[in-house]
Amino acid sequence: MIHHLLERRIAEKAHSSKWETAIKRTATLLSILSALLLTLGFTAYFGVIQSTGQFLLLAAFSCFAVGFAWLVSIILVVERRMDRKTLAAAVEQDHDMLQDRLNTVVELDQRINDDRSAAMYRNAIEEQATELVPKLRTANPLKKRSVNLHILVMLLLGILAANFYITKSPLQTLAANEAKAENEANQQAQENNLQPLVIPDESLTPPTAPEQQTNSSWGEIRISEPGRDLRITVHEDVPLLIEAASDRPLANITWQTQVNDSEEVTRPLPELEDPRYAVFQPTLHPDQLGLKEWDVTRYRATAKAIDETQYGSSSYFVEIVPGPEALKQLPNAGYDSLEALTDLIHRQQQVIRSTEKLTDPEDTEQQKTMDTLAELESALSSEGRSVQKQLSERLDRETLREFASSIEAASTEFTNAETALLERAQTKAGQTEEVALMHLVDARRELANLIEQHPESFAGSTLNELEDQVTLSATEADPELAKLLKKLAEETQQVNEASRGLDELLDQQETLAQEADNIGKTPIPELGSFELSTKQHDLAVQFDSLRKEFPEPFQNQQGLSDKTADSMSRASEQLVKNPNSASDSVKQAKNNLQKLNEAIEQRQNDYEQFQANSLQQRIAANQEAYRDIERSAEKANTAKISKAVDETQQLLQEIPDNLETNNASNTAATPRNRQLTGTDTAPNKDNGQAEQAPQSDPIAETKKQIQRQTEDLQNTTDGKQRAETAKSLDKSLGKIAEALKQENAKRQQNLDQKQMASQLKQLQEQAQAMQNAREFVQEAINREENIQSKASENLDTRNQFQNLAREQLLLEEDMATAREENPSGFEGVASQSDKVQKEMQQTTRALNAKQENAPNASKQAVESLEQLDQSLAKQQEQTESDKQEQIARQMEQLINQLSEIEKKPDDFSTAEKQQTAGQCQSVGSLACKNPGSSGSGGQASGSGSPPPSDANQPNQEPPTPDDSQTAKTSPPSTLGGQPSPTGQESATGSPSPTGSAGGSKTPEQALQDATERLAESNGTQETSEAAGGLKQQMQNLANAMGTGMGMGMQPGARQASGKQGSEGKKPANQGDSLTPGGRESLSRGLAQLESAARQGEQGSLTPQAGRALRENGLADIVSGIQRQYGYNDGTQVLIRQVKQELAGPKINIDLKTVNELRAQIQKAQRDFVIKADAPEEPESTLRNDPAKYPTAYRESIQTYFQALSEDKPQ
Repeated sequence: MIHHLLERRIAEKAHSSKWETAIKRTATLLSILSALLLTLGFTAYFGVIQSTGQFLLLAAFSCFAVGFAWLVSIILVVERRMDRKTLAAAVEQDHDMLQDRLNTVVELDQRINDDRSAAMYRNAIEEQATELVPKLRTANPLKKRSVNLHILVMLLLGILAANFYITKSPLQTLAANEAKAENEANQQAQENNLQPLVIPDESLTPPTAPEQQTNSSWGEIRISEPGRDLRITVHEDVPLLIEAASDRPLANITWQTQVNDSEEVTRPLPELEDPRYAVFQPTLHPDQLGLKEWDVTRYRATAKAIDETQYGSSSYFVEIVPGPEALKQLPNAGYDSLEALTDLIHRQQQVIRSTEKLTDPEDTEQQKTMDTLAELESALSSEGRSVQKQLSERLDRETLREFASSIEAASTEFTNAETALLERAQTKAGQTEEVALMHLVDARRELANLIEQHPESFAGSTLNELEDQVTLSATEADPELAKLLKKLAEETQQVNEASRGLDELLDQQETLAQEADNIGKTPIPELGSFELSTKQHDLAVQFDSLRKEFPEPFQNQQGLSDKTADSMSRASEQLVKNPNSASDSVKQAKNNLQKLNEAIEQRQNDYEQFQANSLQQRIAANQEAYRDIERSAEKANTAKISKAVDETQQLLQEIPDNLETNNASNTAATPRNRQLTGTDTAPNKDNGQAEQAPQSDPIAETKKQIQRQTEDLQNTTDGKQRAETAKSLDKSLGKIAEALKQENAKRQQNLDQKQMASQLKQLQEQAQAMQNAREFVQEAINREENIQSKASENLDTRNQFQNLAREQLLLEEDMATAREENPSGFEGVASQSDKVQKEMQQTTRALNAKQENAPNASKQAVESLEQLDQSLAKQQEQTESDKQEQIARQMEQLINQLSEIEKKPDDFSTAEKQQTAGQCQSVGSLACKNPGSSGSGGQASGSGSPPPSDANQPNQEPPTPDDSQTAKTSPPSTLGGQPSPTGQESATGSPSPTGSAGGSKTPEQALQDATERLAESNGTQETSEAAGGLKQQMQNLANAMGTGMGMGMQPGARQASGKQGSEGKKPANQGDSLTPGGRESLSRGLAQLESAARQGEQGSLTPQAGRALRENGLADIVSGIQRQYGYNDGTQVLIRQVKQELAGPKINIDLKTVNELRAQIQKAQRDFVIKADAPEEPESTLRNDPAKYPTAYRESIQTYFQALSEDKPQ
């Protein structure tokens, strides 16, 4: 018996040899099977085998035979026994280092019994071989060349067979041949058994059912290319590919184009060569259609069979947009508005196409589709009015008249389309959808003209120019940045002065509004109204003076500013003309002034945020300088230290000493701010108690500490002390940076709270104004219907027409008065209101002239009034939805604020707690009275609460906690008997008529108790428990309204979404409705070059069109490369190559050049990192993209990061 290591090596070789044989035989048999199946496929494809059954039988037999052979061969391999000498020789063959030692040991081991001297030699050789065994490689059959060759042959034959079956589809070919043979056999059988032609008796033949007639015919026509909506420039042609097929001969095929809202033009196509199938390639030429920028053309194709059956394709749209360079020149605000309208146009085009596909209004699935389309129409109407509202703040009403008229007309048609879809009137829905689309197109064209004619109203501020720059400090080395910062400082000063002036005016306007509310209670209203009119006039003069003195803040708010000035003048006139109803006009002036003030405050906050961010950037840079000094304290030179200290001294001069004090004072600087934020409703029953002692300002102390540390740093020469001082300076600056960050967050939070409260109040007043407008319109409908009825009854004699004319004139005057006294109620339906008044005037003239068409004119006025009422109802519904959303947003923000107080009660002062409690009282009271609330969160019944009708009155002020007589020691309860945060459980059940029997409390009372407890809380634990209890009350109200946490919008979301400029723009690597994404931009650029080449070959390309197509195509290609592949060295090289091929007026672009350019771009793709139009890759270990490094430093940077990644902690 030889050594066990040698025995194991021989056994491993036996095992490996069996595996090698098994793999070879398996690969051989699979190769044979692939060859057999490939042979069968060839025989089937070329018709040798003509039966599918025969083919499947042979294929199955081949698989079975090969499988059986494999099973037998595997059994033989497993049962095979191999000779030890053969195995030893095989091991020696695999490992030359053994040098025949293993063979010798095996041979001597067999002789040891016969020859005793062999043992001496065997032991020595065995010892040598055993020492070499650990150095031998493990036997692996897959490393044998013969095994790899077998596997390679198997894979090649398998791939060849699979490719043949995929590309040639022999089974499908065999099935088609069988079907063809069967058809030929049937035809032959019919020919062999011809029957005499018999003309059937129509009287005896039952008619064919319509369903059978429909199912017996088939036909289709489609526009295969481009097969989608396109955005092109005015000089770009669009090649089309139209395909048509039918089971019956086609008579003719045409295609139709419709430019904007003009008549549809039918264009013939060549005669058919094959009556059942045809392909055409017409071209859509924008210049021949007379298209201009922002125009839209609709195109489709139709086919008519000889039996008058018609087939139609889907409709597609081509929009003419400016080139990419022209779009870049647009101001940010103008671009955003155009992009918003373009997005609405695209979505409406999808709605039209979806409506065209509807065939059966009775089908359940199609009815669901109609319901979805109706919801989309409603959403488009709302978003269109939102765009109009945003622009009304930039431009005055007269300038915006045409645009507003188009948007209102589109909104009306959206409503009509929605109604038609819900009524399953498909034809009417399609017509109204097309009209709505054309009104949107008109609105976009008018908006583009407004941007061109009034660029100052869409211009951005200096802040937009600075936002993309890294601002540290302005020096002589950067004069452009210093110039921008100086301009920013001037704008900031103007904005601050304008905001301060508007605050004062708004306080006076609110006081005036309160006095106007009470003027009707005076014995002689006329005397007081004259004085109020004078005050209102003075405020209007002060407002105009403020606009002239500080024009910059009002530049982008021209429309809202003019609207505010007009409302002030109107209020002054109304106070003299009609004192009893003038209060609405005064409130309207106050609301407009409030909106304007909020816009200026938002801009002021943006400036402050930018300056604070700049300070934080500079502080961070200064901290890094001190960290460098700390790291190299022994080697730090005096110049480096002096530079860091000088920057610190400059920062200390710019950082205020009282960040938190300023923030608190700004929040409650005026009674109006306290009213808007709810501070004046905050429960404060400790008025007689002394306020908390003012705390020392940590910022001022930190600044003094920094001052001492800088002096120490400059005076010390010891390296260790210098490092410690630099480290202390780094920490002190970090404290100031953190204080700045918190101050910014508080400032934004306070601004959001105030603006949301103001917006909610305005929404309430707007809802009331719309309700008043609807009440008048409904009354006007009844009066107009009465006039129409009497006119129809008196049509024969017409002796009552004069009296009816007087009634009509009175109604007309009442309509004008209602619009004048309630402008906000009719603001969103101005064009429809104008239409109603015109039709009323026509009715008056017809009645005065005793014309026969007077009843019809009155009927038309009734229909217009009904449409006006529908539009008002729609807007009223939207306003109510906005109001509930606003309440939900405020509740969510307050719940988050209460959570912060609950976690960190010591971080909030008494004033901040009272302010939060007051806000919760105000918003919570509105939530209790909200018509959308239900269950325990709804209005409590009983005599102890206001009647339900009062809950909908927007002007009703929420009750203050001071009006309640509940005990201030009452623990906060919950709704529905849920446990309170203190562990107590409130009683369930409805309150008694007094509202307090049985210990249960109404939601208002529970909320009031919780707000009182927070406002009066002292100490950490008491404040935390009070905040938790109030948070639970607010959460219960939110749940009762159906707006739990996370369902409302985040604070500031609406303001952010409404911002214009680059702040609201999408990332550069994403496209939008006007600017395509990376891939689309590349395709669009190449398509423009291809269009130029094609027109050049046809001789129809003018020099101007050629230059425009080349420049726009080049711009799109460059933009597409950067968006698709990033901005790195590789893309810059490709862009330079593209510009060399395309730039220059003498460059001749042909199809060959375009194809070479396309191939060049596709070839370069493998060198780029794809960014746009693809999901983002997971974050790698190296957070920086090596492709973006400069070429000269790329290798060293990658080596450095690689070393960091491989460095292991000690």
